[in-house]
Amino acid sequence: MLKEGVRLDRVRGGRQKYKRRPEVDPLPFPGPFPAGPLAVAGGPRKTAPVNALVSHLLVVEPEKLYAMPDPASPDGHLPAVATLCDLFDREIVVTISWAKSIPGFSSLSLSDQMSVLQSVWMEVLVLGVAQRSLPLQDELAFAEDLVLDEEGARAAGLGDL
Repeated sequence: MLKEGVRLDRVRGGRQKYKRRPEVDPLPFPGPFPAGPLAVAGGPRKTAPVNALVSHLLVVEPEKLYAMPDPASPDGHLPAVATLCDLFDREIVVTISWAKSIPGFSSLSLSDQMSVLQSVWMEVLVLGVAQRSLPLQDELAFAEDLVLDEEGARAAGLGDL
């Protein structure tokens, strides 16, 4: 029983000198988020719903792109540039449809949607190439079936890229 005027640290089971560490399994940082509830730090295991925006973005993750170069065309500068232009055109279309599925984007005016996409399209393409090229060493993966190293880029007339 606690009487007024008695300090909590003097009462049986009162204030603890050392705090307990919560026993929660840490989530791996680089992996994807689970679709179900997450563990919340502190006390007994509690569950909280995953952020709706994060789960929605995981659902609309774009599918892999393939360059599909024409095997009948000769190797050279113009066919390589044409293949890259076609690939980037398809990637921009995928990016636009992905942006439309983001909550709140469709509620913007059409001019604001166009302004946003016009200001970031190059960065989105470069980040896509960078993400696909992460596991590679000294190569750029423009698509799943179009990976060029420095020598291959020079042979295709893309040495400046």
